[in-house]
Amino acid sequence: LIGLNSSGVYGNLNAETLGLEPAVEAKWNQVSVRLSYSLQRTQNRDTGISLPDSPENMVKLNFSAPLYEDKLFAGLEIQYTSQTKTEIYNPFVTPAIQPGPNCPGYTTVNFTLFSHNLFVKNLEVSVGVYNLFNTKYNQPSSDFHLQPYIPQDGINFRLKATYRF
Repeated sequence: LIGLNSSGVYGNLNAETLGLEPAVEAKWNQVSVRLSYSLQRTQNRDTGISLPDSPENMVKLNFSAPLYEDKLFAGLEIQYTSQTKTEIYNPFVTPAIQPGPNCPGYTTVNFTLFSHNLFVKNLEVSVGVYNLFNTKYNQPSSDFHLQPYIPQDGINFRLKATYRF
């Protein structure tokens, strides 16, 4: 892992991550449900301190169901990310890297419509709405930002078309 060390210089960190990710999935006809949980702990071996921008817990719940034969599907995804630590870089103090405030955990919901061969053979089209409920959340920033975390975009729309020949 390459990161900013306590003297403000980039170098290799003696980092270690331990974790696990169990998942369970069920399918009934063409309806599927998947639940996964990630647990990870990342720390600097030299200091024993947990590293920033590394959430310990993440949970995902996915649903997918057909709306029209095997051509049009709807998908719903719920994602939870636990709080993360942040750092503040200040070259005028020693050490230059200080712990920042925790970046709060958050939950987002995404919704997607996906079509396969609906109107044209070999054409896939998907429309997604990400952060469906316009959740206000933050991600930790880099050491060179003044703020410890950066607000993320609200609701997003995406359109994707793929033609296979």
